[in-house]
Amino acid sequence: MQEERQRSQWGSSFGFIMAMAGSAVGLGNLWKFPYMAGKNGGGIFFLVYLLFVIIAGVPLIMSEMAIGRHTRLEPVSAFERLDKRFKFVGVLGVLSGCLIPCYYGVIGGWVTAYIFRFIMYISEGMPADTAGSFVHFISHPWEPLVWQTLFLLGSAWIIYRGVEKGIEKFSKIMMPLLFVLRLIMIGRSLTLPGAWEGVVFLFKPDPSKLTFNAVMDAMGQMFWSMSLGMGIIITYGSYMRKKTNMVSSGLIIPLLDTVAAVMAGICILPAVFAFGIAPTEGPTLTFVTLPQVVAQSPPGLFFGRVFFLPPILA
Repeated sequence: MQEERQRSQWGSSFGFIMAMAGSAVGLGNLWKFPYMAGKNGGGIFFLVYLLFVIIAGVPLIMSEMAIGRHTRLEPVSAFERLDKRFKFVGVLGVLSGCLIPCYYGVIGGWVTAYIFRFIMYISEGMPADTAGSFVHFISHPWEPLVWQTLFLLGSAWIIYRGVEKGIEKFSKIMMPLLFVLRLIMIGRSLTLPGAWEGVVFLFKPDPSKLTFNAVMDAMGQMFWSMSLGMGIIITYGSYMRKKTNMVSSGLIIPLLDTVAAVMAGICILPAVFAFGIAPTEGPTLTFVTLPQVVAQSPPGLFFGRVFFLPPILA
């Protein structure tokens, strides 16, 4: 009981929703959703992804929040309190959370580097071969490691500041900023010649492109993007105020996550077709496409810098 009384809480329901959305909306949407959609047929992938969000994502996120708020404990102790036989479920969640930085830190390093690269492009200009520039960057023996370290140190600093002064404070600023910047970039992307072909690709399902791998990728994207099964939502829920409406929060967060994914797709995929880039480019798709989008107008370099900032801080 003493632990529950001393445990920190989110400062407001809005702060909790923004923090939860920050866990869900981030690199999984900005970086991964566009290339996964491009790889798996566009519209049919999005349709299957949306079905998984409705059928599995919403109930699971509510369940994990409920476990956290009820027990007021981290995942291992939470499952142990519910039933000692299922303590291993919490252990597996924590282990998966520990594995996340192994690859998430790499992508976070790429994003951090591109924030500063757009600053450099103001004076030096955008490289003509954005794909070659990106390959050269990730092939460097030590440069990606430096940026990854900076990303991890920045994340550790925000966590060190605590629930309310760290995670919640940054999420309340960065999440709204993220949506505003995406709207701006979408407007620029959709005005490119040939962009409509990318919109059709994203929203028009082609049943012939439905494969087992596409279904598995859509389900995996849903779990990864919404931070399900990793103990993150249980932990966030443990700091949840009793008066916070869990049902509305459990609906708003998947909605924000899905909207952010769609916005990322509309930002990247129309530009992919406009510039003649293969939608199956893979993990490098966003880093190859976005520099070409922002190079089309003078303010683009500014938006390029700040566009990458909210996802890594949220």
